[in-house]
Amino acid sequence: MQKFRSSRGLSLTLLLLVAAFPVLAQLPPDSGQKPATPPPVSAKAKEVNLIVTVRDKRGQPVTNLTKQDFVLEQDGRTQAITQFAQDDPPLTIGILADTGPGERKALAAERKAATDFVNHSLREGKDKGFVLHFDKEVELLQDVTISHEKLARGIEQISIGEMRATADSGRQRDEQGSRRQQRFSSGSTLYDAIFLSTEEVLKDQSGRKMLVLFSAGEDGGSKTSLERAIEAAQRANTLVYCVYVAAEREESESGSGEEKRSGGNAPGGGSPFPGGGSPFPGGGSPFPGGQGPFPGGGYPGGGRVPGGTQQKDRTAEKKILQRISKETGGQFFEASKKLTPEQVYSQIADELRHQYSLSFTPDKAESGYHKLRLSTRTGNLTVQTREGFYAD
Repeated sequence: MQKFRSSRGLSLTLLLLVAAFPVLAQLPPDSGQKPATPPPVSAKAKEVNLIVTVRDKRGQPVTNLTKQDFVLEQDGRTQAITQFAQDDPPLTIGILADTGPGERKALAAERKAATDFVNHSLREGKDKGFVLHFDKEVELLQDVTISHEKLARGIEQISIGEMRATADSGRQRDEQGSRRQQRFSSGSTLYDAIFLSTEEVLKDQSGRKMLVLFSAGEDGGSKTSLERAIEAAQRANTLVYCVYVAAEREESESGSGEEKRSGGNAPGGGSPFPGGGSPFPGGGSPFPGGQGPFPGGGYPGGGRVPGGTQQKDRTAEKKILQRISKETGGQFFEASKKLTPEQVYSQIADELRHQYSLSFTPDKAESGYHKLRLSTRTGNLTVQTREGFYAD
């Protein structure tokens, strides 16, 4: 097993960036001249390849389109599509699993679904894959191989590891017997995993390239930013299929089962005060009108008190994964009882059999990022491909 060190990729990138921009000659102090703004660096136009999926309004793949049915624009300028095919070229796929402590219950189903996908959807002697999991570190469990057996062994090694042990050690009981437990939070090196998978593993691979990533969408500790991770995937022409798996989150403090059933701490579930009533005169509340300390008798905002059980909104994490998939040309899924990991892989396998490949040579090749827009002349169709490319 190989442990990636994020700084390796980042240091290499930094050196390349520094080398790409020559240092301007320093002008004499008394020259009165200002350094000239360097013009955009022009690069020789290189062919850009796109993997495209088209669906109708029912979400079904559309497989009968020709080159003339597509309209391609780069930075608002129409481009000529030079090559077009609807074939099934070799595939290199990375199977990435978030192994933060909140993912422990989902891993068994993910491992089984990934193994079935490898055995039934990857073509012997043609398609390749690698396996990687990430939590506090990014660990390559199986490097790129054509062997289904090696990939299956790598998938079997996906596990929570020391992070699970850390989570388990956080459980303890307080004096009243109620259990305190750490809140589970993925907080894994998500961005580093994408960056290293594309920059270190997939960049020099040929054919179609894709990542299937199961994660809660929470990053904690990556040295790479979200933007840099997406850029690395775009530069490597890699589709990223993100599958949102909600992390487990248990209450930081919850009463014991007996306490919950009885409704109190006193023996038999009643009040600890004589007669089963209140310690205040008349058995009521000490506040005027018999209500609580806040208007209306509740807590400000109408919610529960701090530390209550209100579930945190996970929209932000989902949006991160949606953005990664959208900008790289992949697809976003949300795992649930209605959409299991096995069904996710089945949909991905079906999509792989109905993709178009097209290429073009940009009319202008200034260095930097260029936006792409691919559409069809036929209405009511959805085109899925990456949103841009980088020219060096």
